Amino acid sequence: MRTIETERLILRPLTQEDANAVFEWAGDPLVNKYMPYPLHQSVRQAKEWIRSLGDKNEFCFCESVEISKINNDRSNSL
Repeated sequence: MRTIETERLILRPLTQEDANAVFEWAGDPLVNKYMPYPLHQSVRQAKEWIRSLGDKNEFCFCESVEISKINNDRSNSL
């Protein structure tokens, strides 16, 4: 799979290393409400879901900055 990068965005396939981040949104009932998959109950379930994507794992999107920095910036502005 190829990766597409711009100054602010990265499009790339999901990897097992993304499981914690996937669980953050796939395990959130508000985010998951309209998704076509069940609410994830654990990081392990997120890893299994990523693995199940197989050849259909085309792209995920990421901001081009560290996720922890984004979360810290958001919580400091609340």
